[in-house]
Amino acid sequence: MNRYLLCFLLLSALLPLSCKKATAERESAEPQQPQVRFGREAGSFSVTVDEAIVFEAVILSSGPVSCEWKVDGEKVASTPSMRYPFKAVGTYAVSFRAYNAVGEVSRDWTVQVNGIPLVISFTPEEESLSCVMKETLAFKATVRGGDKGVEHRWSLAEEVLSTTAELQYTPQTAGTTVISYKGTNTDGFSVTRSWTVVAGELPLEIELSNPSAQIVGRVGEAISLTATVLNGGAGIVHAWTLDGAADGSEASWTHTFEATGVHTLRYEAVNAKQERFSHDWTLYIQKADTRPSYLYADFENGLPSNFTGNAGALKVIANPHHGLGNPSAKVLSDDMHSSTSSTSGYVQINPIASFEGKAESSVIRVKIWLGKAAYYPYLQLIRDSNPRHLPSRINGSDFTGGNRTQAHWEELILRDDWNVLEYDIREYGLTTCADVVQLQLRPFSKWNGNNIDAGAASETNPRLVYYDDIEFVINTSGNE
Repeated sequence: MNRYLLCFLLLSALLPLSCKKATAERESAEPQQPQVRFGREAGSFSVTVDEAIVFEAVILSSGPVSCEWKVDGEKVASTPSMRYPFKAVGTYAVSFRAYNAVGEVSRDWTVQVNGIPLVISFTPEEESLSCVMKETLAFKATVRGGDKGVEHRWSLAEEVLSTTAELQYTPQTAGTTVISYKGTNTDGFSVTRSWTVVAGELPLEIELSNPSAQIVGRVGEAISLTATVLNGGAGIVHAWTLDGAADGSEASWTHTFEATGVHTLRYEAVNAKQERFSHDWTLYIQKADTRPSYLYADFENGLPSNFTGNAGALKVIANPHHGLGNPSAKVLSDDMHSSTSSTSGYVQINPIASFEGKAESSVIRVKIWLGKAAYYPYLQLIRDSNPRHLPSRINGSDFTGGNRTQAHWEELILRDDWNVLEYDIREYGLTTCADVVQLQLRPFSKWNGNNIDAGAASETNPRLVYYDDIEFVINTSGNE
């Protein structure tokens, strides 16, 4: 083969290759419609609220390409891929578009965003509850799931009782009620629950206007008592019995005695549940005291300046034993319970200045609350030999001569009420109180008039008494 033919054949083979390369180079330099590979097929899918979803678009074509992501028509990203959290329950339209000067590629998705169901556990778990009226029940709702913005609502019929996770409920009356609960989260999920509460009556409870065991009354003066039902009053029946005979069937009882004497009074009550209450009194009816008297001190305005006693012992306080025997609001407390020394617990009145009626008076009368104290209150005049004596009358009964015994003292002294003690000034060698300038009340005395022994306070030695209504009385014929 000659040299010219060989050159021709080589040129013929190389020319097509160079033309193809030139064509490819020209094509790559020209703009192309975007080519995209998507990580998720078009269509619909579901996610959970607050879950962040990755939408991926990989650009395969060369050259500049612009990207745009929209959620419900609002642009949210301009990158090929995006990560988007759905914050609320609902249905969303998600779209993507990749575009350049040649054209565009787009894709659409429908995203269903589901909420997190609300899960709540309750205390108590039982749906039927029993209690008594005025007993407090505790309810609690504990959120176990779907705790986003939970709103609580506890109600009784239309009345909202609480908007927190807890409820304290106290039925005020007996009967059946229904407590309802509804919890709702921001995803729209709700949980409801109800409890049926059956509240029974409280046990029978009655308050008496005078709960003492002894009452002192006067001839011609009414004695009144009242039984107030505090709880358990359904079907209540009242019964009063005086000296064994029926004497009333109402909550209140009143009687006026026409003669002196000692009587027994009993109150009984029974309700529909056959719960029972009873109380007994001994009534001491004395002659009406018509003697003129002069009230010297009643302590309603505090402690008079001429009253003295042991350091810190005397104080005017609210009457701790308010009742028929002494309705006063304030009384004098003689309190030495913190001391262990031997003492008379004296109350000294000095001076006792002249006042209208003093010269005609011959009896000094006081009210005293002893309780269970084994004391024998003496009165001592501060003069000459400082005579001291026991009272001559106790609660209207004579306590002189042969009657002045410890046994008779116990018969006359009231342990659950105020006692009225009268000291006859004639036992002190005087005719009237005209010359009485100072005196001592000595409540913490033994039977022989000496001070009580040293020692700590006890039930029969409380080292505490109460005084009230110190009076000067004119003794008249027929009332001594």
